[in-house]
Amino acid sequence: MAPTLLVGDHIMVRKKVGDTRRGDIVVFRYPPEPSINYVKRVIALAGDTIEVRTNAVFVNGIALPQSPSAEACPGSKASLPVEGCRLVHEQSDGRAHDVMLEGPFNSDMATVKVPPGNVFVLGDNRNNSKDSRVWGFVPAENLIGTAPFIYLSLSPDGAPWDRIGRRPR
Repeated sequence: MAPTLLVGDHIMVRKKVGDTRRGDIVVFRYPPEPSINYVKRVIALAGDTIEVRTNAVFVNGIALPQSPSAEACPGSKASLPVEGCRLVHEQSDGRAHDVMLEGPFNSDMATVKVPPGNVFVLGDNRNNSKDSRVWGFVPAENLIGTAPFIYLSLSPDGAPWDRIGRRPR
C-alpha cells in the first residue's frame, strides 16, 4: 500500500463497514484465503463498472483524475531517487490520495461490473499489487473495517514519529 502505508506502519481499524465509500482504505479477509487480513483501497462499489488501462483507472467510464506529485517515492533519498518510480495524486469521489507507479504496468483489465454485495479494491503501489485485478471482488461480508489513522510507525523509511496520527488518505 505504499506510499499510503509503509512497512512498519500500524493502523487503527474502525469496525464499521456499512458506509464504505470509494477511496476508503479497508481491512478485509482475503477472498482466496479468509484467514489472512489484507489492506487495500476501495475503488468501485456494487453496480459500478471498472476498467484499468495504461496507468489509468476508469470508474463508470470516467478516468480517475491524476496529477503529478512533487514528492519522492518511499525509500528515495533526495540525492538517490528510486529508479523508474513516480508518485501521482489520484482523486476518487473528490478524495485525493497518492499512488505509486513503479516498473512496467502489466495489469490492464477490461471493463467489468461490480456485482451486488461486493467491492473492487486496488493497492496504492499500483504496478506491484495483488488486488481485485488478480483475485476478483471482495464480498461485503469479508470487510472488517476502515483505517482512520496510523497509530504507530516503525517504518525505516522517513521519520516514523511524523507518521503517527496521520490519516491514510
